[in-house]
Amino acid sequence: YTFEGEPRHYIFDSMGKFLNRIIKESLCPIWAGYVEYVGSSRAQIHRLYTLEQKDDFSELLKRYFEAKRTFEDWHFKYKKDSFLNKWIREFGLGKSISVVQDKEGLGVQIYVCKENGDKRLLADEGYGMTQLVSILLQIETTILSLDGIYANKTYGLESFSPKMYKNTLRPITITIEEPEIHLH
Repeated sequence: YTFEGEPRHYIFDSMGKFLNRIIKESLCPIWAGYVEYVGSSRAQIHRLYTLEQKDDFSELLKRYFEAKRTFEDWHFKYKKDSFLNKWIREFGLGKSISVVQDKEGLGVQIYVCKENGDKRLLADEGYGMTQLVSILLQIETTILSLDGIYANKTYGLESFSPKMYKNTLRPITITIEEPEIHLH
C-alpha cells in the first residue's frame, strides 16, 4: 500500500515533514525570510573540537554535519563545501578546508590544506584564521540548510511532494557581529 507514491511506513515521515513545514510557514512566512546570527569571538583554538561541548562553535559544527548529512541537491546544483573552499582560496589562506569527524563521532579536527599538498591543523594557523573559518563555516552551513519554496500551495500550506518544487530559495539574512575582530 502506498500514499502519494511512498510506502506506508514512510507516511509518518512525510506527515512529520508536512507538519514541520506548516509550523515554519505559520511562524515565519516566506516573505519574511530567516535571520541567522553569528556572534563575535565564535571559536576557541583547539586541536580537537568535541561535539559534546555546549559552546557556539561546537553547536555550529553539529549543525554543519547535520546539514551536510541531510543536504539534498535535487532543488539546486551546489557542490558541498564549495563556498567554504572558494573563499579560503580567495583569501590566499590555502587550497581548501577539511573538517574531519572521528569514527565515534565525538571529536572533530579541522585542517587547512595548502597549495603544496601540506595539511595543517587550523589550531596551528592562529586565532584570526579560526575566527574567519567559523564565519565561512556558518555561511556554508546556511547554504547547505537552504529551504526551497514550493510551487503548489493550498490555503497557504506547502505541498509535501518534491515533484511540485519551484526552483526558488527562501531568503536568509546572516548577521555577523564584528566580522573584522581578530583579523589583523
